[in-house]
Amino acid sequence: MAEEENFSSEGENDFSEEEDDHASGEEEEYSSEEAFYYSVEEGPYFEQVRNGGDSVDLSINDLGDCDAKQIAEALIRPETKVKKLILSGNRIRFLGIHAIAKAVETNEFLVTLNLRSNKIGSEGATAIAQALEMNRTLQQLILGNNSIGREGATVIAKALETNQKLQSLDLQNTNIGSEGAKVIAKVLKANQSLESLHVGSNNIGREGVTAIAKALETNQKLQSLSPSTNSIERQGAAAIAKALEANRTLQDLDRSQNNICREGATAIAKALKTNQSLESLDLHYNNIESEGAAAMAKALETNRTLQRLFLWINNIGNEGALALAKALKTNSTLQRLHLGDNNIGREGAAVIAQALKTNRTLQQLFLTDDGIGREVLAVIGKALGRNRRRSLHKREP
Repeated sequence: MAEEENFSSEGENDFSEEEDDHASGEEEEYSSEEAFYYSVEEGPYFEQVRNGGDSVDLSINDLGDCDAKQIAEALIRPETKVKKLILSGNRIRFLGIHAIAKAVETNEFLVTLNLRSNKIGSEGATAIAQALEMNRTLQQLILGNNSIGREGATVIAKALETNQKLQSLDLQNTNIGSEGAKVIAKVLKANQSLESLHVGSNNIGREGVTAIAKALETNQKLQSLSPSTNSIERQGAAAIAKALEANRTLQDLDRSQNNICREGATAIAKALKTNQSLESLDLHYNNIESEGAAAMAKALETNRTLQRLFLWINNIGNEGALALAKALKTNSTLQRLHLGDNNIGREGAAVIAQALKTNRTLQQLFLTDDGIGREVLAVIGKALGRNRRRSLHKREP
């Protein structure tokens, strides 16, 4: 693959995606529940959680159920003041999750609980759901990469009918399917606390995303939604577009890797002409081609809220670049534009460079160097640097 140019501030890695490492190791040594119930006081994890301060990170530590029991015991102690607990990438199963969940029921300090990439299952999700019905402090719950299935999604959704504290829920790659998405959508119509929802990589399909989109038409609390990598295609994109026309709170939408094609991009672009809340839109790897890029460009000529747009790997070519360049001449809000791996050559890049001579807001542009040439890249870099300095100057007191 050709080298990608990142015209951001020096030394900055702007578009890296963190990947959760998965703990590897042998299965649990404990073959019966009796081995689980032993004295945990003075254990290493008990002490680390009890005395660890506001944040404790025990990710990728090969923790099992007995280790989780130590953590749970520390959580119920009044002297424990941990607010952020990270247990991702371990091998905690139902017994360990059950112990932690029981502790969370009465814990009055925990704000963030990260259980990504363990072995929770639907029974573990049930224990967590019961804790959510009683807990009054937890704001962020991360359950991604745990196969809780439709049953797990159902009990979590039921808990959210009464819980009004949780603000962020991550169910990425939890095997909830379209039926699980539907029960989550139902609770979105009534829940007044959830601000961020991640349901990517769940095979929710068009039916699941349509149910969530329908809920967004009336939900006025959710600010961030990621249904990425769910095969929602152009029909699902149309449902989301309709929701964007009515919704007034959503700020961040990740629709990447969903094969929405040019028709789906066109529907979303039409919604952007009237939407007044969305600030970040990720449509990368959606095969929108030059026609989809042209539709997005047309929306950028009138939209006044979008600040970040990700269109990489969409085969928009020079024709799509020309349309976006025209929009950049008048758009006054977009700050970050990702166009990498789009077969944009010297012709398309040169037109963008020309547009940036008058644009005063774009600060970061990502292009793949497909024979663009240093001269054109220098013009682009100079314009972006000027805009960044201008932005910093405006923020100075």
